[in-house]
Amino acid sequence: MRLFFALEMPPAVRRSLGDLVDLLHRKASAVHWVDPHGIHLTLRFLGEVQAERLEAIVAAARAGLDGRPAPRLRTGELGVFPERGRPRVVWVGLEDEAGTLADLHRALEGALEPLGFAPEGRPYSPHLTLGRVREGGDPRRVLSEVTAPESLSFQVAEAVLMESLLGDGPARYEVRARFGLREIS
Repeated sequence: MRLFFALEMPPAVRRSLGDLVDLLHRKASAVHWVDPHGIHLTLRFLGEVQAERLEAIVAAARAGLDGRPAPRLRTGELGVFPERGRPRVVWVGLEDEAGTLADLHRALEGALEPLGFAPEGRPYSPHLTLGRVREGGDPRRVLSEVTAPESLSFQVAEAVLMESLLGDGPARYEVRARFGLREIS
């Protein structure tokens, strides 16, 4: 199973980003744009995991995530990874003024570490992937000509464990577990 933890985006955010992806698709064909229905914020990518480990992963994550404060997020600027050299990913940034998203990420990493999932060696950079750049493409000029969508503020009340199902066409995602977060005002 190819697994990752994520926050699913509310419908209004997906619609807004879908409009942006449609606009970018017309202007930059050298990018494989994502299906807006699948846009999510990855909290932690686990990769290929044996199915018999699923129960232990869910139990550890539940202990680390359930009841934690739900992050209040705001969409930000458009960008590419990496910033220098050949870009591979087009993204829209996320801002979290209260720091609850970083806390959520650290709690998840701490809960998974005893199961052999070492913390990632790079700083957590919250973003929503909009597209993957094809070989030889560079969408930076197009991005500089497009205004980022109006900033949207939203709260996400649950985290999910997703399985990425690869095959012909775009990846499909199936929720394997849900973890409730405590809504804050």
